[in-house]
Amino acid sequence: MNRALGVGVVVAAIAVFSSLNASADTKDEAAIKTIVESVGTLADTGNFNALEALYAPEIEVDYTSLSGGEAEFKNPRTLMTEWACVLPGFDLTRHEVSNIRVSSNGGTATARANVVAYHWVGDLFWKVKGDYVYGLAKNGDRWFINAHQFNLKEEDGTRDVFGPAIENAAADPADYIKHLQTEQGASNPCRI
Repeated sequence: MNRALGVGVVVAAIAVFSSLNASADTKDEAAIKTIVESVGTLADTGNFNALEALYAPEIEVDYTSLSGGEAEFKNPRTLMTEWACVLPGFDLTRHEVSNIRVSSNGGTATARANVVAYHWVGDLFWKVKGDYVYGLAKNGDRWFINAHQFNLKEEDGTRDVFGPAIENAAADPADYIKHLQTEQGASNPCRI
């Protein structure tokens, strides 16, 4: 091989690898994106214990664009209990998360993502489109969600899906709820 050609190939390879590394996620960005992707997947599969572990001891939860009211501070158990009292009652949910963008500054970060959430129960269907905005903080080498906001862009179908979903979840509680009932002496944490 011609020496000049060989040097040119090496220089081109270095340029390609440098551009790949410049566009690759940092370790923290990758960890944060994995957390954001996991929230929907774990909720859809009813793994509320693993989902709870992604959250900081206090979370600012803001679904005001969907349901009005004000943002609230909750602990992870309260938030998971609320979700576990509804989500398993759907025949199927699917939270499709895309276009995750992360900005971080040392031990804090913000992650934004597009989401389309599908909900089916019986013949009823409801779909919402919007954005998630997560605040995260690093503790040791792990990131935890300390703010969770949903911004509604549009919806389709009917919110009437919630009535039967709540009834179904009460009739056949998720394992997460059963565990809480055992801890609390058989009280119903869903209070429907």
